[in-house]
Amino acid sequence: PKNPIVFPDSSQARSRFFILVLMLYAVLAFSPLRASLLDKNKLELNAYGTKDAVEFITTRFPHIRFINDYNLGGYLIYHSHGKWPVFADGRASGAYSEDALQEAITFGTAGEGVDAIMKKYHVRGVIVMKGHPMVAHMASARWKQIFSNDHIVAYMQ
Repeated sequence: PKNPIVFPDSSQARSRFFILVLMLYAVLAFSPLRASLLDKNKLELNAYGTKDAVEFITTRFPHIRFINDYNLGGYLIYHSHGKWPVFADGRASGAYSEDALQEAITFGTAGEGVDAIMKKYHVRGVIVMKGHPMVAHMASARWKQIFSNDHIVAYMQ
């Protein structure tokens, strides 16, 4: 046949594979890259500084009910070890009813009825991303800023 396909000898292929695995192991085992890959501080999930926010709020205001930005929900759950009663998080339709999702949308847009939602859930605190529509709403209402970092802001009545 024309242009036959030639497969490498299986022992030759195994040798090449073994050498490749050995080289990869050597790179990972003896490289400074290994230390950075295993550095626990770099592996810690602390997007937006949520760990600091959770520590601040739970130690100073442990009995205050906060309503949160949807984007922060999962991080709040993670850093509070599931003890923070979040209003909404990334589980969305898998964990919340249609009514709850609609309320999360209303809160997320600072839409009409947001004050009624906060009253319904006895909310006395708000934690959102900076730039969230509720930031302007909080400024116009009688809320006091209690926490702020580069990404998050929290208010309390």
